[in-house]
Amino acid sequence: MSLITSYFSVATPEQAAEQATRGFEQIRHRSQWEKAQQIANDGAQAERIREAAAERQRRRRLRLRKSEAKLGLRDRETLKKVKPMNLHSSPTDSPVVSPVDPGPVSKAVPAKRRPRTNYFEPVRWKLVVASAKRVGFSSPQQLTHQLKVGPSGELFETLDRGTVASWINKERNGWTEAVLERVRRAADGNPPRVVDPDKQLGRRPLLVLSVVASIVILLTNMRNAGAIITMAVAQSVVLAFIRTEAPELLDNPKFKCSRKFVRRILCDKLDWSWRAVTQAAQKLPADWEQQCLDFAHRLTWNIAMNNIPPELVINADQTGVSYLGTGSRTWEVKGSPQVSAVGQGEKRQFTLMVAVTAAGKLLPFQAIFKGKTAESLPSRSAQDHLTLPQRGISTSRFAAGVSGFAGY
Repeated sequence: MSLITSYFSVATPEQAAEQATRGFEQIRHRSQWEKAQQIANDGAQAERIREAAAERQRRRRLRLRKSEAKLGLRDRETLKKVKPMNLHSSPTDSPVVSPVDPGPVSKAVPAKRRPRTNYFEPVRWKLVVASAKRVGFSSPQQLTHQLKVGPSGELFETLDRGTVASWINKERNGWTEAVLERVRRAADGNPPRVVDPDKQLGRRPLLVLSVVASIVILLTNMRNAGAIITMAVAQSVVLAFIRTEAPELLDNPKFKCSRKFVRRILCDKLDWSWRAVTQAAQKLPADWEQQCLDFAHRLTWNIAMNNIPPELVINADQTGVSYLGTGSRTWEVKGSPQVSAVGQGEKRQFTLMVAVTAAGKLLPFQAIFKGKTAESLPSRSAQDHLTLPQRGISTSRFAAGVSGFAGY
């Protein structure tokens, strides 16, 4: 009894090549037809969405016209706008309010800040002393009223009783020492008040100037060297200087080295802002989609023709892993045209190779650490050094980690 394979003929190389070409063309034509069908379906769906949106807008406008017709703004039958007609001439002195009149407009002028007045100059202060002799120091309101209703009241139009009350001492029998000092300075032609340049105005800062200067210098040097300054890095620098130069600040229960506190130092002391690192974007070829499709066709044809099992179809890729996760943004001086940074390439990274099979099995990771000399390799006296080959770890400078796939 003959086998069924005895009826088969052996294909010549030309016939095998023709069959391979025909199979590849069939796969290409099927893929192009499916792509065209998908585009047609997407276009039909987009057209249906546009028609539905237009119908909703038409119904909405119809509802608005009907509501305006109920208010008398449109004709109830034609839904056209009704034009108002002025049958009586209105007098010229009576304003005509149109339907779109915005209403009365306020003509009030915004109040401006009053100019400062020096009441301690000799001319004004003599009048103040004369009024104080007549009414006394017991009532600042009476003294203010006496100055305003007097013959020179225009000189005290902006004076209020609160200002006069601050001039009188606590015993209500005279002026305060600060006021008398201002009067003496005004009599000599000097300004009434002198601000001490060494006097600290406002709230006392938490950090002394030496600590702030150290923080600013270190962060500036790091940024000039190209290091990426993130909030975590800046917060670590600030906290390190506080622990070494101002440790008593950490004992304050009201103090907290928060992100807001660090951000205030970066913005106020360094004039920095959160910027993105400027770098050239990766460019793709114009026909990258077609190249990917051709690669998928070749891969599918080879797997089908050679009957390759899914366990032997491996997809692997290499990626760079940074030793310090910094990202692509950093703190930099506001308005800088270029934001440079080091560590964005592969100089401060190691290569990690990840592989997975078509059967869904994840293969062991392969970590590749580049080193120019043998000093970059693990020491032979290190703990568990002899067990590294058993774990699939290679210490060779040229095949680091290749044995990770040996057990598969």
